[in-house]
Amino acid sequence: MAWSAQHARAPQSAAFTHPDGARSCCQTLTDEVAGVYGLAHGHGQGPAAEVAAIAALRACSRARPGPAGFDGASVRALVELAAAEVYQLRCSQRAYAGMSTSLALLVAGAGKVELALVGDCVAYILDRAGDRWMPVLCGAPAWLGPVAQVEPALSTIRRRPGLELLLASGQTLPILAASPSPAPTPQAIAEHSVRADERRGFGLVCVDLS
Repeated sequence: MAWSAQHARAPQSAAFTHPDGARSCCQTLTDEVAGVYGLAHGHGQGPAAEVAAIAALRACSRARPGPAGFDGASVRALVELAAAEVYQLRCSQRAYAGMSTSLALLVAGAGKVELALVGDCVAYILDRAGDRWMPVLCGAPAWLGPVAQVEPALSTIRRRPGLELLLASGQTLPILAASPSPAPTPQAIAEHSVRADERRGFGLVCVDLS
């Protein structure tokens, strides 16, 4: 299991990934300066899975907020940029034929959080009592790669004290679907996911916006 964490005054984030072989690869993005966080779970033969996930997040990493910050339209545009980049790569080389990736994107602004999800990924929010991780948005039934444009599932959440969000994919999803209480830490979720089935990969990004 690969582990990385980044801490800043606000927000704080941590990212976890675990591989499941040559046909899929999870990559994460934690950009504290821009307030952009992402999780991509790529699929494909050989290096294509990693290439797809990295390309999607690379497109999102170029984001910089304008004077009014990010809104739903600008976050949708980021997903469209990522979709076009993965599609172009898929069409450009035979080795990348068939590759695809999910994408979960979280953009934190001064008073709100924008979410955009595509594919087999879910965003969770820690309930106000801190007892459970509750699903707040599921990925749209599509993948980046097969087509040049996708329509993500979108949601806007108002920032408040104690707000904590997770972006999750792969083996973490059945763990979180069981709604364990009290809410496990992100590291505990990652460790439990490996113990449950070390052959299945996953990605997990936690963002503490309190």
